[in-house]
Amino acid sequence: MAETQGNIRYAVHHLLTAWSDYDRHCADAVAQARREADTLARMLGAVPGGDALTTEVTDIMTAGTARAETELRQAGESYSTEARTLLGLLTGQPDLASAPFTLPSPGSGLSGIVATFPTIESRRYVEHVLTDHTDSDVITTASARSAASNGPSAPAGQVAAFAAQFPSELHEMITRMQTHSRSHALQTHGPDVTDDALKARLTWRKDPAGRTNSANRWALNDDGTVSTNHVVGPLAGKFTTMEAMAKPLRALLAATGNTVAGLETYLTSKAVGRTARIFVPAHECGLEPGDTAAYRGAGTQTEDMARDWAQARDFAMGSGADPMPIVPTDPIADGLDPGAAMSFRKSGDHWIMTTCYPVPTPDERFTRLRSTDS
Repeated sequence: MAETQGNIRYAVHHLLTAWSDYDRHCADAVAQARREADTLARMLGAVPGGDALTTEVTDIMTAGTARAETELRQAGESYSTEARTLLGLLTGQPDLASAPFTLPSPGSGLSGIVATFPTIESRRYVEHVLTDHTDSDVITTASARSAASNGPSAPAGQVAAFAAQFPSELHEMITRMQTHSRSHALQTHGPDVTDDALKARLTWRKDPAGRTNSANRWALNDDGTVSTNHVVGPLAGKFTTMEAMAKPLRALLAATGNTVAGLETYLTSKAVGRTARIFVPAHECGLEPGDTAAYRGAGTQTEDMARDWAQARDFAMGSGADPMPIVPTDPIADGLDPGAAMSFRKSGDHWIMTTCYPVPTPDERFTRLRSTDS
């Protein structure tokens, strides 16, 4: 079912964006024809005795523009019919295809396209996709293959720069956390992760750390398909500075007494098995707009649309199709309840931080940190 939904979602998105592009070109063509008619009329009007000719030519061009608008409108009807049929299949609303609608004039823009969909849900879906369309970006598989990887282990300089954000008595613990073989926070979400690496991770599920184990290895196959088990949802983000990346852990340490023992006692109390997941709200740790950067799937403003986008992304990976579009975002500035998601794992006698990344809203599996926690 997910494969079918991904196929349909992929088709819906690309059909809607093609319609939007077509509509924009229609507006440009009609406007250009009218400008040319006006220019010609002014030129003929300056010729002695040219008034009658001006009227004749203007009438011809006006009639021609009207015929062109009719033909362009008919092409728009095909886009509308197909888009409503596909969206009906995707949302389980087959009546979308047969519902009456008013076809907009060519070049009517977003509002005209949205108005052809009969239900609030379908209109909102289309509006979300096309609102993102103008800011969207894509990265090809070839560009994803060449995107830089940080390496499976955090460089010593990055580890030292991160540890420097904490009191000296905690440097040993911080260093141990970041150099553990399971830790990938700096490699996948640190400030050295490039924009292309973020785009490649989101669009083609390529690990920014370049890990080659079975869970993360990535391959671009000869037939254009992509193979990987690397897991990423409809958003991929990072912290823009080491100071910003340290803020969530500093807040967690402050809430647990600023000691190793206090932190480990807290994590043990919140753990499920050997894993503890903590969500640190932005207002609790001082994360501000600009501290984070990310890309999200275009048209993923709702949970259902985010799921659909991820399925369409996976369809593109498995079929060698063109990439799904993405848009830049700042999880802290744009999120409804933003913050940082932190995962810890018990390794021997100590806890290590496996990852830390910015999120626009918390995952229900994570324990929410409050300033009174201890």
